[in-house]
Amino acid sequence: MYVNYGSGQEGVLFWGLSPSDNNTQINNYKAAYGITNPCAGTQGGGPAALNVVIDGQNFNGYPTFCIICPDKTLYFNICYPPSQACFDPYFEMCGPGLSVIPLSRIVQAPKVSTTFDVSSSDDWTVTENVPWLSVLPASGTGNKMLKVNCEENASGSTRSGNITITESGSLQSQVVTVAQLSYPTHSISLTSGWNSLSSYIMPANNHIADVFDQVSGSFVIATTLTDVYYPSGPLNTIIYWEHQSAYRVKMDAPASLQIIGPPETRKTLTLSAGWSLIPIVCNYPLDAATALGTLDLEVAKDVVGTGVLWPDMEINTLGDLNPGMAYYVLLNSGGTITFPYNSDQVVVVDPIAVELPENPWTDKILSSPSHLIIIWADGLQGIVAGDIIGVFSPDNNCYGVATIFGNGQNSLVTVYSDDMSTAEKDGFSPGEAFSFKLYRPGTQEIFELHARFDEGQPNKGYFANNGLSVVSRLWQSAIQLH
Repeated sequence: MYVNYGSGQEGVLFWGLSPSDNNTQINNYKAAYGITNPCAGTQGGGPAALNVVIDGQNFNGYPTFCIICPDKTLYFNICYPPSQACFDPYFEMCGPGLSVIPLSRIVQAPKVSTTFDVSSSDDWTVTENVPWLSVLPASGTGNKMLKVNCEENASGSTRSGNITITESGSLQSQVVTVAQLSYPTHSISLTSGWNSLSSYIMPANNHIADVFDQVSGSFVIATTLTDVYYPSGPLNTIIYWEHQSAYRVKMDAPASLQIIGPPETRKTLTLSAGWSLIPIVCNYPLDAATALGTLDLEVAKDVVGTGVLWPDMEINTLGDLNPGMAYYVLLNSGGTITFPYNSDQVVVVDPIAVELPENPWTDKILSSPSHLIIIWADGLQGIVAGDIIGVFSPDNNCYGVATIFGNGQNSLVTVYSDDMSTAEKDGFSPGEAFSFKLYRPGTQEIFELHARFDEGQPNKGYFANNGLSVVSRLWQSAIQLH
């Protein structure tokens, strides 16, 4: 018989048959009365030190193992049928037993260490059941501190691992648990074709090839203003997703990109005069006019799409700056933007579907970067609200379409560049001249248009990547095409 006080639970007595308990009487009565183990269980609330007494008092009834606690004294009896005395069992007092404190730890996502305290009067060994944590020492004697080292958790979910401490003599064991939280995840939906991309999360593994590996089946290319990652090349001058990164990304098919890591802590962007590709470093949409209002802003626009903020031209079709996306910004002089702290409530923003007005020429939103053409409202002659304007290249293909606003508003046409990642020509090449046509939906008439460009704008009537043009006068030709 063994008596084990403690076993990691203060004030609880555990008992059971030990391997040395092979008395014939015990075994016979166990078999006769169908008792698997009359000597097993727990008794709570015992004293800090045990006074164990063998009591030979006779009891009537079946074999019984009794534990009573009068006056903090424990008595052990194994009793048999009438007229037979109680058997005085052999017992061992096993001391305080094995104790590990605490029974569990919760740790954060970065690579981290934590500790457990082991109390024992014997030798013990340690085993782990997961590869991402390791324990030192792996074995010991008596009372020691265990140091548990946890690898970084960039899995996107909380994970748990068990550590088992086993005493060599009594073979008692204690299992403790380490639960490791994960970094937050920014889930970004990418559409087929060109996208913009940024994040309020800094990827834990920021090698650019690893960031896009999860969508490698549909990923084509990522670019900044100066660098490129193109696996099929192969070409990689980006190397790492750095702080405040922003990209143009092309996909062959829709996919969801998971950015897992700590929040981006560099909230202030320092921008130079000229064009910049900026990220959105917060987790909810910001009003574009307000967020960019302190800058000496010429224009801000979607990387792919028709959203434009051009204050001097009284144009704002951009609306919000959305998390997960990036934007082109043109400044007349340098400045800074400081993004607000993240909200506790993450706002999920789906890709914005860009639809061209119905027209007889094209239904494609094509490549990035684009060229913006403003049409002055007071320069329209014979053109009315609701008319559709198409912008054509010298090969007579339409690479930009917009509706005339009317009501005295300036109108805007976004025209697109040739996509260098495709074999066919599908947009303007730098230096190509613009020509214009008009489609009137009500009558389905098509007219050629003549345009006069503002000489004060940098690109006048010729395409440039991220170019700007202003049409000061636009009028119908006498020739009706259809």
